[in-house]
Amino acid sequence: MIGLLYGEIEELSLDSILLVCSGVGYEIQVSQNTMEHCKQHSNIRLYTKMIVREDNISLIGFFEKSEKELFEQLTSVSKIGPKVGLSILSTYQVDQIKSYIVTANIEKLSKVSGVGKKTAERIVLELKDKISHFEIDNDAIEIASPINQTEDDAIEALVSLGFSKNESYDAVQEVKQQYTAQSLDELIPLALSKLSKV
Repeated sequence: MIGLLYGEIEELSLDSILLVCSGVGYEIQVSQNTMEHCKQHSNIRLYTKMIVREDNISLIGFFEKSEKELFEQLTSVSKIGPKVGLSILSTYQVDQIKSYIVTANIEKLSKVSGVGKKTAERIVLELKDKISHFEIDNDAIEIASPINQTEDDAIEALVSLGFSKNESYDAVQEVKQQYTAQSLDELIPLALSKLSKV
């Protein structure tokens, strides 16, 4: 099996690259996250996963080892193939995906092309206990308890001001518990007041 390749990128397409290693060109499928690190005629090292089927052999490349490991976990889930696995990795960052799984955020997972509600639920069911909170960057953690769009927008606004995702979530939830504030214009100033006291 080919687990790692280092070479020069000869060609780029929408979702794959042609990587030349020691005179041999390998066509490698990549996620959009990995594609961001790819530039034509530049050298790159990719962790690879070979997919062998009756009628096809393909290579999938990953800029980070953690992305490859998550891909392997995702494709171990019933009815999740390489295409859907790459779609998930192209939609969110690795730590975001892990946090959505750990916190059972079905809404976020089901927004991925090719992943409906039932598939998202299956991903959470089969992988939740296999992913540790310690593997996830704290700022990437998304809380999966019921959260409406206004709260989500308020959290994103606070994050854009430099606060962490966790701090922002906690502040918004504290405001929701103490006040009757419902609109975005009410939530943000009150949450900022909470954060300024921390």
